[in-house]
This record gives sequence, C-alpha cells and structure tokens, in this order.
Amino acid sequence: MAGSSLEEILRTGRPRIIDDLIAYLAQKPDSMSTRLLVGEGVRSSLTCPLIVGDTAVGFMFFSSREPHTYDDGHVLAFQSLAALVSGTVARALEAPRLFTDA
Repeated sequence: MAGSSLEEILRTGRPRIIDDLIAYLAQKPDSMSTRLLVGEGVRSSLTCPLIVGDTAVGFMFFSSREPHTYDDGHVLAFQSLAALVSGTVARALEAPRLFTDA
C-alpha cells in the first residue's frame, strides 16, 4: 500500500474522486491499476475507505463508464454506505468464531 494512491485515502480517511481516468493515466502512466480500469472502459471512479475505529479495513470502489460522473452528493451518499459496511465488518471481527480447528 505504501506509495500507492490509496495511501492518501487511508491517511486522510476521505473519499477520492477521479473524474477523468484517461487524463489521470496520462499524468501517472506507470499506474497499472488505472491502466487496467481504462482498458475495461471505466472513465471515472470514487473510492471510499472502510474505517473501523481508527483502523482502515478496506475500500469500496465505485466506477462509471462516463467521465465526470461523481460529485460531492455522491461522496456523502457513499460515505454513509461505507459507514454501514464498516460497522458490519466491525461486528464480524468481534463475533466469536463459529468453527474451531480440531
């Protein structure tokens, strides 16, 4: 994760919008993940961190085939969704194991 663009999302805890992945790839031509997304036809993305307490446990990625899809309204809605998912992850991590190794 160190050195990746996701590191900044973890550090700030804030979602990131890339509204033109083709332009982003032109600025960061070594980004293999961006190259793969563009190759699949994705043109904009919104990435939300999943945070439990002070610990990042993952990300939620939203993608669109259209550039300039996401705005601040999407960020608010997806942050609410990410908070729900994070709560579910936290409860799963706290739940006792149903199976144990014999």
